Amino acid sequence: MSRAKVTVCIPAYDKPDFLRDALTSLCDQGLARDEYVVAIADDASPTPLQPVVSPFEDRLQVVYDRSAANIGHIANFERAASLARTPYISFLSHDDLVAPGQLSRALSAMAANDGAVLAASLVLCQRYPGAIDTNLQGTFLRGSAASFVAPYLWNQTEWMALSLTTTPLSMVGSVFHAATFQKCAHWRQFPLWHDRLMLAEMGLHGGVVSLPWIGGHYRVGSWQLSGKLWTTDLKEFLGGSELILRLCEERSIAVLDYWVDQLCQAQPDERIAYLHLLNRALSNERFDDIKQRAEQRLGTRLHLGGRLDRLGVPRPLLRMLRQFDRVVIRRQK
Repeated sequence: MSRAKVTVCIPAYDKPDFLRDALTSLCDQGLARDEYVVAIADDASPTPLQPVVSPFEDRLQVVYDRSAANIGHIANFERAASLARTPYISFLSHDDLVAPGQLSRALSAMAANDGAVLAASLVLCQRYPGAIDTNLQGTFLRGSAASFVAPYLWNQTEWMALSLTTTPLSMVGSVFHAATFQKCAHWRQFPLWHDRLMLAEMGLHGGVVSLPWIGGHYRVGSWQLSGKLWTTDLKEFLGGSELILRLCEERSIAVLDYWVDQLCQAQPDERIAYLHLLNRALSNERFDDIKQRAEQRLGTRLHLGGRLDRLGVPRPLLRMLRQFDRVVIRRQK
């Protein structure tokens, strides 16, 4: 019987040097070679990636499958997952890297928390190590309850409330219970934000636990499809928010009430940041409802922090102006 516990599913296309880095990062995961598998789905790369993979076969259990024709990245995610035969899976885009020991720590955290179906991770997003514009992907709404040295068990409503506004943590270094992941289907509708929906949907079916340490590195650059995120009209992002809200309403998960509580309890600077998240993610009607309820409880008007907002410019016009700035002005820069 195989001892393998988790399969790292890598949907790969081109960029052999990136794949080499990703595989190198997987050689140091605190697990014996026979405890995990690396499954690579090569989406008909212009040059086959097998020559990159072969040198790792003495250190990793590797399954390599090359498609005869390019099928696109969403279908390639599904194909990579179909190669797995383990109780847990992890997804790794081939331009990203997993931190040393992450898989072992994630599996241990799930084993220690009965009912956990996902161990999600904080990651660094950067163009290169030490880049001045490096940022952390991941937020805890109840961060004061988290620890620097112990895993964090999410309240379901907290996880879904944050999923409503952004990708809560990162897919990089995250570990999914494979059978539970098969229940998640909506992510396939979102070419740009599929990871957000993958993570959100898992939270509907079981517990989510997070490690306080950096789980990996999300490499950013002009080659990425996600580079289009901020040059589009965000319809896909808003569509994802509405879908998550509908899924929560069907299950009586009170994410909007949670956000009202969060705004009322937050410090002023955090409150502005949360308002921006909500304003970007929700329709004007939904945003106004949350904001007005929080204002009534606090007994004061809440501002997004900008001059136009303080002057009382209607929100639909504000959103139009901000969208114009994002799509036109910044593109010209």
